[in-house]
Amino acid sequence: MRLWKLFFSVLIILNIFTFCTPPPDLMKEETIGDLHFKGKYTKEDTEYFVYFFKEMQEAVNSKDAEKSFSFYSKDFMSESGVKLDELKKNTVLIYKVYKNVKYTMLNISLHIQNKEAVSIDDYTYSARPISKGYKPLDYKGKERIYWKKENDEWKIVNWVYE
Repeated sequence: MRLWKLFFSVLIILNIFTFCTPPPDLMKEETIGDLHFKGKYTKEDTEYFVYFFKEMQEAVNSKDAEKSFSFYSKDFMSESGVKLDELKKNTVLIYKVYKNVKYTMLNISLHIQNKEAVSIDDYTYSARPISKGYKPLDYKGKERIYWKKENDEWKIVNWVYE
């Protein structure tokens, strides 16, 4: 009798494990360069995000606002309620009064699920004022970027700095 109970217990556990484990084609995990991917994604998704993290850092460091904002959704809104147009104005102002802008993103992890994604990275941002009257900018911490796929392109819809 005990052997039958043990047998059925093992069968139940195996069925639960099989039922709760997503099929391999739904959940993947891999590391490409400095980026760690997890979730349901395509090869095109990984190629885009590798491209994005390189290009975004270059765009900010070269103070190329047009290129920087090409990655944003028109529906972008920051955690504090700043919309895309206001963010663009503030960024252009910073680029006019600061030099030596340096932006880095390290230890990047992405979780992608269908048409939504979140990336988390350790960031640093620094800039030096062109003239007196402005303070140097020095920030570092965790950055969480929320993404949405719009017309087959990944766009930033929100970000949070910790």
